[in-house]
Amino acid sequence: MYNKDLDIFKAVAETGSFSKAAQKCFITHTAVIKKMGNLETHFSATLFHRSTRGVTLTTEGQILYHHTLEIMDFASKAIAEIEAVQHKKHPILRIGCSFMYPIDPFILLWNRNLSVTANMQFRIIPFSEDESYKKLLNNKFDCIISPYNHFRATDNISILPLGSYHFCLAVPIQHPLHGLSQLSFKDLEGHRLRMMITGISPLNDNIRNHLVTHHPQINIVDIQDHYNMDTFNDCAESGDILLSLDCWQQIHPALLSIPLEESYEMPYGLIYSKESPPNVLSFLEQLKTE
Repeated sequence: MYNKDLDIFKAVAETGSFSKAAQKCFITHTAVIKKMGNLETHFSATLFHRSTRGVTLTTEGQILYHHTLEIMDFASKAIAEIEAVQHKKHPILRIGCSFMYPIDPFILLWNRNLSVTANMQFRIIPFSEDESYKKLLNNKFDCIISPYNHFRATDNISILPLGSYHFCLAVPIQHPLHGLSQLSFKDLEGHRLRMMITGISPLNDNIRNHLVTHHPQINIVDIQDHYNMDTFNDCAESGDILLSLDCWQQIHPALLSIPLEESYEMPYGLIYSKESPPNVLSFLEQLKTE
């Protein structure tokens, strides 16, 4: 059977850190170290070079990493083939679920359209924002809940719109602006604001252009091309304000989501590939027209 510890090994190899792998796999740092130690004992080999700067793969580790990717690909194909047979008996829609974007809107849509969904089941499949969900569509899952402002026509995806997230500001509890009922961009002048780098989301780029033009006193700090738990941890620890969305109100206890006076909304929906299996496409297209 497939050894799930290989998922953790892959995360360590790709992040170069036991602690980052722990966050990505939603387990403790201690558990990662123990499981990697068990793998090394199993293979009677040292898989990692350990240092104060992180971990890197040994020659033996590189061999295992290469074959781990092959094993995962083989396992995914085996599961897909088995599920293809099962789908003919009991059709199952695989929903990719990230802790960043609540699945509740899809559940509401499903329950509102029982005449369409009665003959279909769904399975929730968790994934990390660090994974490329474009590659996972049709492989690990059939669709995801996600904002779609950053998708391009060349991405070969379809969208079933579900609503919009409102932009807000995540303010650390130690920040002087913490506790206000509402904030405007004018209030941020003289403060540090973290937001997504340019070239990813047209809407984020529009907001940045507005700030640069009308509020140059705001010190904009770039973050990575996607938000993850590290984004919120860094803001909580540094004291920086974060351009955020209202769906993340409860994501970190040391950050308070304050409504933004300026009105900006990020559309979100059910994202799926145009190359999905025919039964999935038929179901989702039917759901879209309801």
